[in-house]
Amino acid sequence: MIQLDATFNTNALKLPLVNIVGVDNHNKTFTVALSFVLSEAATDFLLILDCLDMLVFFGSAVRPKVLISVQAAGLFAAVSTHPTWKMIIHQLCQWHMFGKRQSFIQKHRWIKTAAEFGKVFTTVLAVIQYWNVEDLETKRREMYMLFDGEEIEYYRSN
Repeated sequence: MIQLDATFNTNALKLPLVNIVGVDNHNKTFTVALSFVLSEAATDFLLILDCLDMLVFFGSAVRPKVLISVQAAGLFAAVSTHPTWKMIIHQLCQWHMFGKRQSFIQKHRWIKTAAEFGKVFTTVLAVIQYWNVEDLETKRREMYMLFDGEEIEYYRSN
């Protein structure tokens, strides 16, 4: 498993810094690679994936089984079209998933009580972290009952 994320405004040119980390068999995080990019466009991520293939994996057929990342359209396009990386399971980071949904709901809700937000956010987090695939649809229906139409559409499309 490797995780890929971009951090913004880290240098004088305000270029995104893409950091790629892995987890070893002692559950310790280690840096795989770092790279500044011009943007979060697919072409920039394709270059990063090509460089990982050449410089980290040395053209070997052995790659990570899972890539965990932010929800960047350019990264999704790059991974889905790259000859070797499109075969890897691509998951969204739970922290980023929850943060995006939380932000969307806070901006679009008319009723904004702490109790309402607490119930919605607890339910959303439960769905994101749910591990039993067979019962996941039941959890989603519970979550949808707390959403309005716009929030359901946002969740389905994102």
